[in-house]
Amino acid sequence: MKRIVKTLVFTILAIGLTGCFAKKNTHGNGYANTSAKPKVVSKADAYAEYATNNARADAVVDYAMNYVGTPYRYGGDGPNSFDCSGFTCYVFGNFGITLSRVSADQLADGQKISNPRKLRRGDLVFFKGSNLRNNKIGHVGVVTEADNATGEFSFIHVSSSVGVTVSKSTEEYYKKRYVTGCRVIF
Repeated sequence: MKRIVKTLVFTILAIGLTGCFAKKNTHGNGYANTSAKPKVVSKADAYAEYATNNARADAVVDYAMNYVGTPYRYGGDGPNSFDCSGFTCYVFGNFGITLSRVSADQLADGQKISNPRKLRRGDLVFFKGSNLRNNKIGHVGVVTEADNATGEFSFIHVSSSVGVTVSKSTEEYYKKRYVTGCRVIF
């Protein structure tokens, strides 16, 4: 029954909300136009927008979970193999959200989230590459669960050793390498 409901929700979102994924109003820098006057919305409208964004994020994460176990391949962009940024491009692309192909460049595709306590399901998370001494981004994943009290999160990503998998930010390897997050679902 749960699977039928998930499939139904995903189908409705995929068909009904496709038009909602309009491109961001940007001026070449990847960020929304900040010179526009803020729109005044009621609490009910704000909650409805938040709920819609949560539904989009749920659909993105649920879709990504279908690829757990898919093998890693350098330069892989799906659906039979992926590298980390190829995976995020492929998954978000299926929802009309275009991301840069390189993980380090994907940070500019949305709104940076410096505090991990503000991460939400569907946000991108970035990690250092093999050199721990610099903050150069070398890996990206998608938040599947976030604990806003502790800043801990789980994320789906592509590991070179196991392919598409879900890991936790508390694992020593990722704990040492976490850099920042980014929101592309608004």
